[in-house]
Amino acid sequence: MESNLMAINTYHMTLNTSNVKTSDSWIECNRIGNLVMVNGCVKITKDVNVYTGINLASGAPAPCCDKQLYTGAIAQDNTYSSCLLSVSKNGEINLYVRWKKALAGDVFYYEFCYICK
Repeated sequence: MESNLMAINTYHMTLNTSNVKTSDSWIECNRIGNLVMVNGCVKITKDVNVYTGINLASGAPAPCCDKQLYTGAIAQDNTYSSCLLSVSKNGEINLYVRWKKALAGDVFYYEFCYICK
């Protein structure tokens, strides 16, 4: 019997241990065709000032867009959505803080999809 299902490829993501408390954080990255699905939880170990960012992880497939890919806003420890994630052309995932400073120990949950090359 033939299967019409596409293979699911799992990517090994490396958490940035200088910015993320790895014992309280995780990330999963799976790809079906050109669709990439990323989900996880991260607890940061450093304060992040407004309008700055930190690197969380690396190893994601490169997005198909010519520039960095940005996600929709994510919540910061049950507050209003004031942060977002990006995936760079070299597969790094970064957290960017907008209107409210993120403090060491803050936890972020995220789930997003994007099209890769």
